[in-house]
Amino acid sequence: MTNEAISYKSAQDELEQIMQDIESGNIEVEELAAKVQRASFLISTCREKLRSVEQSVEDILENMDQGSDASGAEEYPENYTR
Repeated sequence: MTNEAISYKSAQDELEQIMQDIESGNIEVEELAAKVQRASFLISTCREKLRSVEQSVEDILENMDQGSDASGAEEYPENYTR
C-alpha cells in the first residue's frame, strides 16, 4: 500500500463512488480487483483516522479530568461575588 495522504471525507466519498459503480455494474470485470483493493485501502485509512481521533478525544478528556482533580473545584471565598 501507499502512504497516500487522504482526508477522511475524501476516502468516504471515494468509497461511496466505488460502491455505486459496483452496484450499478459500471465496473469492468478487469477493474473489479483493483477497485476492491482500493476500497480495502480506503476502509483501512478511515479506520485509522477514526482510531486516531478517538485517542485524541480520550486524551483531551483525561487531561480535563486531571486538571479538575489537580486544582479541585474552583473554590471562591464565601464572600466572593462575581
